[in-house]
Amino acid sequence: MANRLADATSPYLLQHQHNPVDWWQWSPEAFAEAKRRDVPVVISVGYAACHWCHGTCEGSSPGAGQSCR
Repeated sequence: MANRLADATSPYLLQHQHNPVDWWQWSPEAFAEAKRRDVPVVISVGYAACHWCHGTCEGSSPGAGQSCR
């Protein structure tokens, strides 16, 4: 299942298109949706060595890698 990053042009964003997270690219629509839902916006600076993306997804626990591809 791809998320909203499936149409991204950034190689960094594309590597996260199958994460089980409802990621949004930086856009007015993303901020409008956060405002509509009254939720905070979490901003990633694009650091490609985070534990979630590269540790957990590499299979540090049984089945973890399956949810990241």
